[in-house]
Order: sequence, then structure tokens, then C-alpha cells
Amino acid sequence: MEHIPSQAISFLAMAILFFTVIRSRKRVRCLEQSLADSKMSMSAIRSNAEKDYNENEMVKLADYCRELEARVQNRALLLEELIEQADEKINQMSGRKKINSPSTHSTNPLFKQIQQLRREGKNDRDVARILNRTEGEIQLLRSLGNQSS
Repeated sequence: MEHIPSQAISFLAMAILFFTVIRSRKRVRCLEQSLADSKMSMSAIRSNAEKDYNENEMVKLADYCRELEARVQNRALLLEELIEQADEKINQMSGRKKINSPSTHSTNPLFKQIQQLRREGKNDRDVARILNRTEGEIQLLRSLGNQSS
């Protein structure tokens, strides 16, 4: 067996050790870069998820606002109608006619519809069904219209 000088063995061992260290450092750098990339992608995913959630919540909030606005408008119309009906009943009970009211019977579209349907031969029940009102409302409006004529 051939004798290998100890210097060659030590040189060979140092070369192997050197390449191992360099290779390990490259792996560490590669792993560090991979970790940094994954942290950035996790941050981007988190940011996108938060953005999507916020946009979804804003859409829900806008829908809810539209729904509330519609409810308020419906109730305001109902209140105006009830106030007008109350005024008409008060005027009827006190024997006075409405003065300077923008919605007198001659200009009230509901009253005009009632008159038109009655001219077409419809009775109070049919008129109430067509106009989605109660029969009592139709009779009241008709009687108030007869008094003001």
C-alpha cells in the first residue's frame, strides 16, 4: 500500500471542510431568502385578506344604509298620509273645509283615481281592492269629496 503524505491528507481534509462550509453557507443563504420570501407572501396574503374583508363589510354597510333609507322614506310617506287623514277628519268634525291645502280633493291623485273608478261602474269594494286600500278609506274619501263639492 502506498503511503500518502500527511500533508496531502491534511490538504484534502481542509479542502473538503472548506467546500462543506461554503456549501452550508449557500444553503443557509438560500433558506434565509426562502424564509424572507414566505414572510413577504404571508404579509401580502394577510393584507389582501384584510382588504377583501373591509370591502365586503363596506358593501354590507352600503346595502344596510339603502335599506334604512327606504324604510325611512316609506314611513315619512305614511306619516304624511296619516297627518292628512287626521286633518281631514278634524276639519270634518269641526264643520270647516280645508283652506289653502295643496292636496285638496280636486288635486289629490288618490281621490281622482277613486272618482275615475266609480265612473267606470266599480263599487267601493272593487275600488279598495284595485287601489290597495280599505273599503272604509274609500268610503271616507268619497264622502269627504261629496261634502266639498
